[in-house]
Amino acid sequence: MVDRFVKWQQEYPRICQEIRAGLSHVNKEEFNHLTAEGILHPSVDPQFQFDIKHPFPLTPDLRHKLEEEYKIFTSPNNGSNIWYMLDPISSDIPTKDGAHTSVYCIGLYQGGQNIHSFEWSNSSLVTPNIKILYEDKIIFSMRWALPIDERFDFSIFPGEFFLKYGVMPVYYPEIPGAFIPSICDAFCEYLAYKRLIGWVEKL
Repeated sequence: MVDRFVKWQQEYPRICQEIRAGLSHVNKEEFNHLTAEGILHPSVDPQFQFDIKHPFPLTPDLRHKLEEEYKIFTSPNNGSNIWYMLDPISSDIPTKDGAHTSVYCIGLYQGGQNIHSFEWSNSSLVTPNIKILYEDKIIFSMRWALPIDERFDFSIFPGEFFLKYGVMPVYYPEIPGAFIPSICDAFCEYLAYKRLIGWVEKL
């Protein structure tokens, strides 16, 4: 997180400048599409652009270990009989206590070569003739929103409160570069790979 803070100071202004320069060349229809309903398309979202350039540094090491040391990939059709699935599920809406929660569904499977279409139910594999070795969910939460209006509770979305009363009811205490959903997703993905490595070492 400290590294992201330092990189943010160095890179965020440049990223914003590049995005503004790119937007200056699009027509009104394209601009409206990229900013529809006040939500930035990833290609013009400086936070998204920053995140993809600065992944959690340990995660690629674990992915590399799975692929290079154990020869386990995300598909059964690459010469390995054992493969894994890692699927992120997250929401940018704080929970009732103001936390952001990231969830990764993970699984370790055997077989399924030459199968190109897989069936899932509630994040569990139900495709015939594939052995489920392990399946689990990794959940990681961080406090994100702090209530600052005594009339507010998290049973409604802060935006709805704003439309009704004209003030934002929550405060998001973040240091630059430490966008809580991004940090949650990064840590959750890292823990998911750690769990996968643990399963593989038990085989």
